Amino acid sequence: MSVAIRWDPTHNIFALEDVINQMLEWTSDLVRLRETEVTTAWVPAADMYETHDVIIVELELTGVDRNSLEILFQDEHLFLRGERPLPPQMRSAKIHRIERLYGHFQRVFQMPQPVDVQHISAAYEQGVLKIMLSKFKQSGSDMVNVAIIFK
Repeated sequence: MSVAIRWDPTHNIFALEDVINQMLEWTSDLVRLRETEVTTAWVPAADMYETHDVIIVELELTGVDRNSLEILFQDEHLFLRGERPLPPQMRSAKIHRIERLYGHFQRVFQMPQPVDVQHISAAYEQGVLKIMLSKFKQSGSDMVNVAIIFK
């Protein structure tokens, strides 16, 4: 049994436009990643979510030396840098499998809305870095170094 489907040329044009727009978004995301993370050896997994009062960014940083962590906030962007070095015992060992990534990392997060730069805090516990950014009604462009509380 054959089925007749009515051809709608406008549907095909709109579908093509959606595909092209999605490809352009992916391309711009890749370009942005290359610009911000070009010297990065690895990219830690991150979650960013918000509650009524704060925006929260959490990163998995197991094995990262807390002294290597640097957190900056400027122009509604959160910048994170650090390093997870290859353990000394692995440097001279014969490695059979290596699945964790090592070296320097850098992440940049654009905030979905203005943040109160005077109320940003960070805590590092059990390998997870949690950064809390209080929401603000007006945008601030001052650069702020964020102190990390180690537990």
